[in-house]
Amino acid sequence: MGLLGMAAKGPSPTRRLMPQPHLAVSSLAASVALIHCFLNTRRWLTSPSSSPRQWPPPAPQSKTKPRHESTQLAETKTRSMEEEVIKLQKCLQDKDGQLCSSTSSTEQYHHELDDLRTHLSFTQATGEAGEQLDLLQKDVQAREVTQMQLKDIVIRIETNIMDEVAKAFEIAMLRGEIRILSTHWTNKTKNLESQLKKHQRTDQELKKRVLKLEFCLWSCHPLVRSPPHLPLLLAPLLFSCCDWDIASWILNLGQNLGRSRTTMMPGTYSYFIHV
Repeated sequence: MGLLGMAAKGPSPTRRLMPQPHLAVSSLAASVALIHCFLNTRRWLTSPSSSPRQWPPPAPQSKTKPRHESTQLAETKTRSMEEEVIKLQKCLQDKDGQLCSSTSSTEQYHHELDDLRTHLSFTQATGEAGEQLDLLQKDVQAREVTQMQLKDIVIRIETNIMDEVAKAFEIAMLRGEIRILSTHWTNKTKNLESQLKKHQRTDQELKKRVLKLEFCLWSCHPLVRSPPHLPLLLAPLLFSCCDWDIASWILNLGQNLGRSRTTMMPGTYSYFIHV
């Protein structure tokens, strides 16, 4: 197989089956083969055994080297070049395999990285949700504490209100009882005052009757000596219905009556009786 044939030959079927990103490697191998062919032809054309004007190059003369040896040298060169090209193709295939494995690994790494990113986003979301849940739990606990405090305050206020209402009811009941008692005692005091006035009137009437009876008895028995204690008995009765001057005059009169047997004039009795 010649160099030009190898250069003109298209890509191998293994290269055709490669994925699209590896076409650059195959084109690079083809360009390397073409460069090798171009360099070999140029070297062969610029050699001193052949002139640049003759094409194809003339056969070598028998004087310098035999024809068989030159063909052997050319074949060995071509074989060595073919071996080098095969080695290069193998290296390129190895590089292609490494590149495929690296691309597959990179794709796998990309997938793993995407998975890690999704997991990281999920973990971040779960962390944020956990923080929000903790904050909500703290807020709920604080609200429960405030609700308990408010319940205690409301219960305390309700108890105070109930106590005040009970006290107000008791005060109203006491006021009603006090009013009833006050009306009762006012009525009783009025009754007692009226009874006292009646008793005073009856006492005054009785005193007047006693005085009338005493004076009547005195007038009926003018020769009887009057008892010495009569003016003293009549004086308190006269103090309640007469003036001080009249009462003192009655006392003096009683004392004079006790000392002498003279009788009083009828006009004096009538004066005291009508007073």
